[in-house]
Amino acid sequence: MAGRKLTILPLKRKIELIKAVESGKKEKVVADEFQIPSNSVSTIMKRKEHYRQQFYSGQVDVNKQQNLDQDVPTAPSASEEMNPSTTNSERENQTEQAADDEDDQGEEMPPVSDESVASAMETLSQYFMQRGISDKLLSKVKKTIEFQKVQSKKQTSLTSFFKRAPKNKQ
Repeated sequence: MAGRKLTILPLKRKIELIKAVESGKKEKVVADEFQIPSNSVSTIMKRKEHYRQQFYSGQVDVNKQQNLDQDVPTAPSASEEMNPSTTNSERENQTEQAADDEDDQGEEMPPVSDESVASAMETLSQYFMQRGISDKLLSKVKKTIEFQKVQSKKQTSLTSFFKRAPKNKQ
């Protein structure tokens, strides 16, 4: 990316730029003077009537949006966890202690029954249908849940597998 910062000229500066170009200055010189790319000058000149209308109507703040490239923090400041001087074993100990603290603070969640999961999936399916949302993702989740349900079942004896339903005698 270019070395210069991305700036949006305020409306007041755009009007000054339009006047400078109309006074006879070359677009390249004006671009250097306003520290913007020369293609931005031509874009501003194409929309000059729009900018004039906004400027003279007084409905727009003329000094708005001067600089878009401001330093914005995107991550928390460096802490002990991120400090490269801490060793892996120290980090592991801190992680284990935090996990132990979390275990002590709350009780374990009770297991969720297959019936409640099936009911929740049916509710989600109805919601997706009402909203017109594709249920491809939901069908993948359903298949995963059904697979887990089958995997969790245990065969108690070999004979239970071979049992058949009684035939109706007529």
